[in-house]
Amino acid sequence: MGKRIIIIGGGMCGLASAIAISKALSPSQTNLSITVYELRSVPSTLGGPVNLTPKALRCLDMLGVLDELKQTKAGCEVDAIQILSLRTGKEVGAIDYTGPEGTGFGGYKGWRVMRYELLQAMLRVIARLPAVKIEYGKKLVRVEERPGATAVSVYFEDGTSAAGDMVLGCDGIHSAVRGVHVQPDRKPSYSGVAAAYGFVEAKPVLGENGKPFFKDTALLMSRYGSVLTTFCDHARELVYVVVLMRTEEQGSREGWKLLEKDQEMVRKEGRRITQQSAFPDAEKFIEAVEDWTFYPIYLLPPNGQWATDRVLLLGDAAHAMPPKGESIGHALEDAIKFAEILSRYGVDDPKASFRFFEDIQRKKVEAAHQAAVRGWMPAHDMGAVFSRVFEWITPLFLWWMMREQQQDFLEDPTGIPFPDRDESARPSVSWPNSAIIMPSRDRGRARARTSDEEFVLFLQGIPAHCRWQELKDMVRQTALHIRQAVVYDDQHGFPTGLGQIIVKNEDEAWRTYRM
Repeated sequence: MGKRIIIIGGGMCGLASAIAISKALSPSQTNLSITVYELRSVPSTLGGPVNLTPKALRCLDMLGVLDELKQTKAGCEVDAIQILSLRTGKEVGAIDYTGPEGTGFGGYKGWRVMRYELLQAMLRVIARLPAVKIEYGKKLVRVEERPGATAVSVYFEDGTSAAGDMVLGCDGIHSAVRGVHVQPDRKPSYSGVAAAYGFVEAKPVLGENGKPFFKDTALLMSRYGSVLTTFCDHARELVYVVVLMRTEEQGSREGWKLLEKDQEMVRKEGRRITQQSAFPDAEKFIEAVEDWTFYPIYLLPPNGQWATDRVLLLGDAAHAMPPKGESIGHALEDAIKFAEILSRYGVDDPKASFRFFEDIQRKKVEAAHQAAVRGWMPAHDMGAVFSRVFEWITPLFLWWMMREQQQDFLEDPTGIPFPDRDESARPSVSWPNSAIIMPSRDRGRARARTSDEEFVLFLQGIPAHCRWQELKDMVRQTALHIRQAVVYDDQHGFPTGLGQIIVKNEDEAWRTYRM
């Protein structure tokens, strides 16, 4: 009998989960069925451009989505998010995406792309996956999970239902899966801050030869609040403008729509934030936005329940945090890590996969939540003195977070430290049982040896003391994907990394060599 996986939510997390699981299980799992149920009647066109960190791009590349974005010239590359003082006109600090060598982290920088364009790129990848289908117009009303049962059922408002081996709740911060089943009392709360966003053509504001005050993306700080400006298209002709403003909760979607009609109120708030700005063009961008859209920012209490026996929350449904431009990266990482774990433990025992996923991911996510809370920008009048203190401590905070952030950018989501276990229990094809990578000083290449054949990975300029992450990045840049391996220092002869290696051969087939 085939294995059935139900995914609730057809946004970034849900589609990424469908792609990742299909790629991880399809080679070894026949009759696999993955169905994504989406609330809306069509793919959503709502939302502005999203920020993609180096981690997010790495994940999208693994899913085959990054090539789709590049082929359609969707979005633009981002080297850094500049943090600028509207008072002084100086750069207070930056969130760097270029890395020490200026080439990114493992070859990946940042990216800004319209949410709809990213969604369409993911849908094009899914269209090539026979195991995945999407059903629209499905509002979840109930999840039925009985103790000891071998399946879980979901019920929709239109009277239809479905049953599967497991359910993944990928339906965002206002998750219906969490609300009706996993943890109904864990509800998001309004932060007191709303984002008002709109778009401006750059040339009419800057002039034909005008140069913007920011390179790619800038967060403008003042005592009165914050404004974000960023390019968001391939030609860099369109600027996305966001005003963070304090406002009362409206209580309903209709209430927010009514508030949204007061366009002059938003411009007034934008003028207040940018008053006496060292960047005159900042206020011009505010004035040039013709249509502002409101987006209330909600926060989810941390440390909640993620899973039951056959239902798991992923992405914002499990751990939404204050907006810091990293939420999509966290969701994509969830999807790939869980798919990798599922390929290890199989679909028959979801509880084992859920438990291991939480073991490796919860601590990291909770640390990221704390960092996001600490980095949450005020959206009220801080006063002249405190605003200057805030400018002074911001670079210190960025420096303090830099090391942890860079490690996160470089992490391979498939490099999971699985415990030793009987490999025959894993549903997979048979691979050679060992692999070694030996950096060579004199030949400038690394040789991967296995028990029954030999691969030569041509890498230029491998140093004598090659760090494990550096070696992984070098291999990745040669279009060979390496996950883990035993790496021997050719000078001292001791292993510097352990695990397994995945190599993409010339025939485009992925092969895995385990230790």
